[in-house]
Amino acid sequence: MASTTAGAVKAFIETLGLSVPCFRDEAPVNKSDGTPQSRPYVVIQDSLGDFPLRTGDNKYKRTTELVQVDVYENIINPTTGARDESYSLAKTIFRSLTSTRLTTAPERVWQLREFGRLRSRNAEINEIRTTITLSVVRDL
Repeated sequence: MASTTAGAVKAFIETLGLSVPCFRDEAPVNKSDGTPQSRPYVVIQDSLGDFPLRTGDNKYKRTTELVQVDVYENIINPTTGARDESYSLAKTIFRSLTSTRLTTAPERVWQLREFGRLRSRNAEINEIRTTITLSVVRDL
């Protein structure tokens, strides 16, 4: 059982078998062996916004929480010079997330919806960043 919604999202992405490391809040500069953290990797942030929802008895029992999933990739492979971006990685993560109930979340998740998606390219640092913002309806 995850302690936060971001923890449940991280655990779910790791079970997809994409061989991509996932981190909460920010990626470390170096791996545990001291080598620099290389792309691709995923960073998950939660509690970007909580919006309580009233139920039929006019009480606040659910909330809509915003969760952001950032997928970082290289544009060009630094060693070979070949195109390195995977066009299916962010799409696979997005499609998988919008079809799950996050059973390991600390509260029952009723629905995940896409709130927004943005793909940005920074050629100076050789980085593609796809930001997926999800709206998670869950119990309080």
